[in-house]
Parts: sequence; C-alpha cells; structure tokens
Amino acid sequence: MYISNVTASGYASAFAACSSILASLGASKVAVKGSEEWEAGRTTARDYFNQLQKPACIVFPEAAEDVQTAMRAIYHHEADYAVQAGGHSQMTGWNNVDDGVLIHFEDMNSFSYNAEVDSVTLQPGVRWGDVLKGLQQYDVAVAGGRLGDVGTGLLLGGGFCYWSPQVGWSASTIREADVVLTNGTLVTANADNEHADLFRCLKGGGNRFGIVTRFEVDAIHTGPNEWYGGLFLYDNSTVMDLLDAFTAFVRDTDDPKASVMQGLTYVILPNGTITSTHLVAPMYNGPSFPDGMFDAFISIPHTTYLPLGPLTYNDGVATILDSTTGGGPRTFGTNAQVGDYDLFYDTFTSFNNLLYTLAADPDVREHGMSFGLGFNSIPQSQIEKSRERGGTVIDPTDGNYALVYYEKIYNTNVTKPLAIESEATINFLNAIKHSPGKPFYLNESDERQKVFETYGQYEFMKKVYAKYDPTRFNVRHTKGPSGL
Repeated sequence: MYISNVTASGYASAFAACSSILASLGASKVAVKGSEEWEAGRTTARDYFNQLQKPACIVFPEAAEDVQTAMRAIYHHEADYAVQAGGHSQMTGWNNVDDGVLIHFEDMNSFSYNAEVDSVTLQPGVRWGDVLKGLQQYDVAVAGGRLGDVGTGLLLGGGFCYWSPQVGWSASTIREADVVLTNGTLVTANADNEHADLFRCLKGGGNRFGIVTRFEVDAIHTGPNEWYGGLFLYDNSTVMDLLDAFTAFVRDTDDPKASVMQGLTYVILPNGTITSTHLVAPMYNGPSFPDGMFDAFISIPHTTYLPLGPLTYNDGVATILDSTTGGGPRTFGTNAQVGDYDLFYDTFTSFNNLLYTLAADPDVREHGMSFGLGFNSIPQSQIEKSRERGGTVIDPTDGNYALVYYEKIYNTNVTKPLAIESEATINFLNAIKHSPGKPFYLNESDERQKVFETYGQYEFMKKVYAKYDPTRFNVRHTKGPSGL
C-alpha cells in the first residue's frame, strides 16, 4: 500500500508524458527527475511518507492552460499522476507519486477580493494563513483552514473552521470553480450552469472529480476584536472530565457563534513511558463568552497557554495553533459519532488500549510515536447553513455530531509504517462505533477507510463520476478515496 508497484511500462508512460509536457511548456515549468527543482518540489509535502515519492517529472503550472497541457499528455500516455496544492494531505500517494507526473501548484498562489460581488478568488496554491493576512486590509476573511499552512485541498474534502457553524462546511462557501477534467478539458462549474452536478461533487469529492485551477468563494465580513477565546492545557488526570465536557458541548451547544478546537495528545517515549498534554481552544464570535458558555472546560483544572481575551479572526483565531504544524511521518484516521458519553468513552478506551499495545513493542519505542484523539463538533446550524448554500455531497442527517479525529506521528523518520502500528491503527479505527447518517471526514481519514460510502449523496456521486470520467482514468491513475 505504501510502496508503489508501478511497472516498467508504467514508468515508460510517465516518461513519455513528461517528454511531451516538457516540449510544450519548457524547462521553466517542468522539472525533470534528478534536477535541483525536482528535488525541491518533491519534498514539499507535509507528510514524510509523501516526501519519499519520486515522480518522473514535476509540472509547475502558472495558468489553467498549463494544467490542460499536462493532463492531455498524461491522459494520452496513460500515465500515473498526482496533484499537490498545500501539501497538507497525510495519505500516502495522494499528493505525490512514484514514477508518475506530479502537478505542483506552488506557482499558482494568488488571491484577490472583489468588493462588487463580495467574493474572493483563489488560485489552488495559496495557504490560508497568507490569504487571511492579505484580506485583513478589506475587513474580510474566508472559511479556510484553522491552521495557516493548510491549502485549498481543504475545500475539496469539505473543510471546517471556526466560522463553519455560521456558514456551513468550508466547501459550502464555494461559488464557482474552474476544473480541468482528466482528458484536459477545462470547464467552469457552479450551481446554475450545465455542470451543476460536477459542482456539487467537488464539495466533498476530494481529488476524484478533476483538478480545480480557480476557486471563487464567499467573503466573510470581519471586524476588530470580533472573537473572544484562548488556549488551555490539561494533564491526563482530567481526561474523563474532558470527555464529559466534549460530550456536552457536541450534544447540547446550539449557539452557532461558539466553537472549540480540542485534542488529547500522547507521546510514547523510548523507554515505553506514555506522556500526555491535552488542549482546548474555546472560541466565541463576540466580545466575551455568554454566561455558562465553556464553563465545563474552564472549571477543569488547567494551565493557560493563551489567556482568554479579544481576538481578531485573522491575527488570533487563524494562527492560534500554527506552532503545532510540521513535517514527519504521520497519518490520520476518522469516524463520526453523535454526542454520547458512552460512545466517546468507548472510543477513548480503544484508543488507550492501542497506546499501551504499541508502547510494549520495542520497534515502536525505538522510534517514538505521538498520537492525537479529538471530537470536533459539527452542529445542526452547520448542516442547515450548508444546505442553504446549495449543499454538498457529504450531506449528513439532522442533528449535532462529532468528527472523531485520530493522528499518529513517528518521532523519527521511517520509510514506511511499522507493521504492528499499521495493523493496530486500522483495527482501532474499525472498532469505533459509527453513528449512522453521520459522514466521515475525508481530509482527516486513513487511506484504507471508505469515506465516500458514509456520505449522504454517495449514489449521486457515482453517477456523476461516471459521466465526467467514463474511462475511470482518475481512479486508475491517481491515488485517492475509494468507492467510485
């Protein structure tokens, strides 16, 4: 799964495609294998496993027409390929490729605000931190990632942020997109034209429905100090109280201005000892917390990392946890559960068992590993606002729920996951009790999980995929979510 099985004929196809693209676009836009530009471009992915991939060439497009040229050659020569925007994906092979063509968007990184139509136009290579800083002069923001180094792939997987309870999934804020299909055709998709079906599938369909070269998204109006919040740290003696607080927040919160970023984090040290630090970042879109809001978290003994106080979205909320980002071998996992203490407790118990199983293994101890578990709230208001904006293929049933978040990070570089860790992870993910009608989160999934099958509009997705990619070229030639 983690080592490419590309055949000699597969490399020949990629080499032929690269030669064709190089002849058309020139050496300034195409880095050949072994060059300095190639080496730099192939190692920009956030995940170390993806940095190990060795594409036959890397295309650095500067316009949609360059992507069309590349895809026509890839399609003609039946070559494998991958696309990298922000490079934040932690699924091996989803944003880089062995012996194929990598389309790398680092040179398509501009954005602009149009006050007349109140929208923001984004090229796919932007990072949300740069966008928010650039838009601050207009007193607007976008529903991008909660971490500044995340890119536009967030939109294609659904995406959520502190604004989401008020505006829906981040993908719900897309007004229009330019999309290069697998055969190189460029189309513009929105909710009102002949590609409305494609437009809906882009909002949650990941990399399966084409390569987006332009997003137009809704602008969100901001102001000085319109948020209030901070960041608390907790020791492991509080974990049961935190689970109770997570449950209550997910189950009971109906104020769309309230949001929490939280996580339980653990580290396995070389001697097998497990250490922990847990974090909670309560945020409210207002001058202060309403009475009782977040009291369940505040009352639990903690240390204060960032004192409670007024924040701007751009300067405060969007960058509060940027220090947690970085490289290293890592992968995600996902599930979805309604706010129920027994469900959350069972998930934590299985997670705890995984930790102690791995801590007993000498290979795991040698490398050291870090883990995260969280329960990210998706309130009813987010579901309703998404529908008001035209909906997505994610389409959960009514009712608050949580996206179960799991992450593991190797503390030293390894070239592939340890077998015991890989097996323990999928066993843990499969053991989590899934609440029916509540979709998994594609952007934080394990590549072995069948995320699309949990979507409310899965059958619609299959029909639309067959329409726009009748030869199933994408599924056959690039790694991504399964089920189409």
